[in-house]
Amino acid sequence: MTALDSSGFESHHVSRYFTQRRKTSGKHGRKHRVEYRRYPKLSLICDARSHLILAARTGQGPLPDCGEFEPLLRETLDRVRPKTVAADAGFDSEANHQLARDELGIQSLIPATAAALSANLLVAIANK
Repeated sequence: MTALDSSGFESHHVSRYFTQRRKTSGKHGRKHRVEYRRYPKLSLICDARSHLILAARTGQGPLPDCGEFEPLLRETLDRVRPKTVAADAGFDSEANHQLARDELGIQSLIPATAAALSANLLVAIANK
């Protein structure tokens, strides 16, 4: 079994760079600016038993995790052929499940994203 995850890191010794976006929120739908600071990000896949790192990618966050799934998994195949890959909900996408299961024959254990779970929970409650 392999496990895949990513994490952002804080660095106080580099210049701070901010990205901006507009977000609608509040009682009257007012728009306000939300700022994100760029940070170093590491994504890796490792053997769950030995903790041996099989592939790693560095980048700059904030970025969604799901885009790192394919390059990490394909790089891993150069070293080992895992039967199962486990990842957190940040890596959940239909394309990632199809790649692992259909194209590569690897079982993917990735929970549904929180938004999908919330929507499904609301539907289940409404149908009771």
